[in-house]
Amino acid sequence: MRVILALIFMVLGSGVAFAGIQGCYDGKVRTANGADVSTAAGQEFKIYPGQGPHTATWMPLDRLSICRDKANAYRLTDLNRKHEQVLGLYLGAVPPS
Repeated sequence: MRVILALIFMVLGSGVAFAGIQGCYDGKVRTANGADVSTAAGQEFKIYPGQGPHTATWMPLDRLSICRDKANAYRLTDLNRKHEQVLGLYLGAVPPS
């Protein structure tokens, strides 16, 4: 599993930039389904599987802290539920619907 994640970082992480993020910032959740999260500002994240049993059921309510972890990976923290965290791949920005 770690080898797969490392390959994803090498392939996608080198060519994709996330403009305007340095450190951490708070965001509002637009949609979340346990596998994907999109913010009100239009950022899309794919949740990495296999981070423990909470990963499959992790669905933030409305407030997130988003911190760059490494390469193209971001630490997403649910600010409403005991600060549960998952690691996600930044997929890019989409226009808000």
